Amino acid sequence: MNYLNNPNTKFAVLLALCLTIFASCREEEVEDEGLPLPVISLQETSAAKNFEYIGSIEGVESVEIRPQVDGILEEIYVDEGEFVEKGQPLFKINSQPYMEDYKNAMANVNLEKAKLEKAQSDVERLQPLIDNEVISEVRMKSVKADY
Repeated sequence: MNYLNNPNTKFAVLLALCLTIFASCREEEVEDEGLPLPVISLQETSAAKNFEYIGSIEGVESVEIRPQVDGILEEIYVDEGEFVEKGQPLFKINSQPYMEDYKNAMANVNLEKAKLEKAQSDVERLQPLIDNEVISEVRMKSVKADY
């Protein structure tokens, strides 16, 4: 046991003992991993976004459209605010009253044509009688006035 009496050996053993104690007293650094939570992998996709707003829209120009004749609407061909072309029909008005007026006017035209033909016929028929002085000139003027 000679080697224990050697001062270098004692120093080496003492140094080893101190280092061991010093190393064991040091605090261990613990990594904080946090709470274990589930993890989900996300995939990139496109999504449509719809937004709704409250408001009102007014046109640049407002135009009032009125029919040239009165009547009851039978059909409406366009909606309010819809784009239309010149000459495009917008609605249909009940044509029954106008067809009756048209038929009455045509009947009056035909009646007047018949009166004209009768007056022409009377003038042609009475002209030879005037020439032969069978009837008076006054009667002929009366017939021509009807013509």
